[in-house]
Amino acid sequence: MLLVFTAVLALFLCYVAVAVAVTAGRLYRRSYSRFIYGLTDEQKVALSAERVKFKRYRRGEREGVLVRLRDVERVCQALNVYVLTTLESTDEPAELVLQASVPENRLLSGFQVRFFAQRFGVQNPQTKELVVKLLRDIVLPEVHRNINVWDVEGTVHEPAADEGFHVYVHSVPSRSERVATPDYLFGYRFRSDTEILSESFRPSGQGIPLSDPESGIVYGEVVGTSLFLLVPAMPTTAAKLAVLARMLQTAVPELDTDTPLENALAKIPNDGAGRDSRDMPMEIGFSGHRRKAAVTLLQHVLLPVVRGGAYIRDCKGAVQRPDRYGPFQVLYHARPSDVTTPTGDTVPLIIQGAVVGELCEKAVYVYADVLGVGRREDVARFADVLLLARRELLIGRAENARALIADLFVQECRQLASLDTTGVEEPAVGAVVAESEKRLRETLKSARHKEAELLRMHGDPEHIIGLEYDSLLRIKKVKNVVVTESELIVDTNMLYCTEPQSRVIYRIGEFKIHIPLEPYGRLKFLNQTQKVHGMNAPHVSGDGAACLGSEKDMFPDLIRKREFASAVNLAIVFLESVNVDDVWGARIVEWPVESGRVQAIGSRLAGRRPTGGRRGLF
Repeated sequence: MLLVFTAVLALFLCYVAVAVAVTAGRLYRRSYSRFIYGLTDEQKVALSAERVKFKRYRRGEREGVLVRLRDVERVCQALNVYVLTTLESTDEPAELVLQASVPENRLLSGFQVRFFAQRFGVQNPQTKELVVKLLRDIVLPEVHRNINVWDVEGTVHEPAADEGFHVYVHSVPSRSERVATPDYLFGYRFRSDTEILSESFRPSGQGIPLSDPESGIVYGEVVGTSLFLLVPAMPTTAAKLAVLARMLQTAVPELDTDTPLENALAKIPNDGAGRDSRDMPMEIGFSGHRRKAAVTLLQHVLLPVVRGGAYIRDCKGAVQRPDRYGPFQVLYHARPSDVTTPTGDTVPLIIQGAVVGELCEKAVYVYADVLGVGRREDVARFADVLLLARRELLIGRAENARALIADLFVQECRQLASLDTTGVEEPAVGAVVAESEKRLRETLKSARHKEAELLRMHGDPEHIIGLEYDSLLRIKKVKNVVVTESELIVDTNMLYCTEPQSRVIYRIGEFKIHIPLEPYGRLKFLNQTQKVHGMNAPHVSGDGAACLGSEKDMFPDLIRKREFASAVNLAIVFLESVNVDDVWGARIVEWPVESGRVQAIGSRLAGRRPTGGRRGLF
């Protein structure tokens, strides 16, 4: 009897245990036990539209939502995503790492994702399949080529030059300093307890840097058709798989080299010259994204308006004279001389008050390395410079200018034909011809500048001055602008001057710059802070008169064309420059030193760095 009672009791306890387990499971599925990080407002609206209940939840600095376990499938359907992995936690709800689903594309089905690493032979096959799926879903739709993955385990690897796209994991394109692997990336635990001695690389600077928007840590570089992950990113844990997904998602916008170029080419105006050229320009010194941007923009922006072809050369900051007898040239990151401002024989290229280059008869000079590493904003800046050069070239080819040039040419030919060269020695005849050619060039240059001025002032002059006033207020070092009947008075912030040999920075002062509205009025620079030995600035006397040097002829020209913003920018550049070989300039050392400051080597006219926002997760 006792045995029967024991058996019945055991069966009853088993039944109770099963019932409790089933009930607990149901309650667990109904509880908000899954955390999703970083949903956008649009995604939350999509969940609400599908009647998926969720609660706002914050895990440390990371804000997201909680959903019920039984609703996970509906969440995936509503957001068109799948669960890449789940990160379990002992004291908080488990986190779902979601990845956007990509529909089947026949055009991409012929491309392969291949691994070149021994470690993958012992990896979990399921993990390997997830990595393949990540690359197919995230990278392949952007690159449209075979993807080769290399796990080089902390060694330097040169970017491949074939037709494929290459992902180098835990590598760098050139020798670089090693640093400790970060503990966290994208908010996830990245370095495990078994990787205490793990090392990563600093970026080499050869490509577009990729960084974690939360921590600012640079984790990779895009160099041409290669993606270098500077950290050991092979997914040995679920958290690393989540980090790898975020790395690839963040890198994708920088892999798109077509959209920035399409946006730049869309700016080409309908000026009659078109945007298509059968000629393919040459390039010297470019590679990767920079090469593609340089060649494409040169082909579609400048080639339609020049004759005899063109090429672009990266001069890497050197002084470079143009080839007078070759094709048209774009001399990138170069100047025609050691002078830091355009000469009187060229047309300055001015964007937002800054002189970014100059145009001469056979070449366009681009002063700075505006392309950088090939980011989309860099491509846009370079396109703006070439578009400005295109406009200047077209102004020189306007119909009335051609008629004037033809008439001048006839006059000079008649003058040459009427010369009595009988009994004149051959060298003397050559001198007369050379003098006539010189006059022709000077006359053509004058005609071109007059036509450009007419085109600029053809509209409402008051409207143009109003636009210039707005441009003045956007100049970083301008504090206030006052316009009177006869002059423009510009108040500046504190201006500094760097001694070119010691690179020591001297504090010059705040200025009132008086710019006449008539081309040949008196330009005055009055220091509102201090004077040293009666001088307003190293090259400005006590009454405000300046020794302008090579800039002397530029100010009347800019004032005549009502380019006041450019004139003010040139004035500020003048005040912050010094020629220590000059008697006045040598006394720069007597001005107050700006304590603890030494100027970094770089362009005085460089623009502000662009800022980037956070990207979405899906």
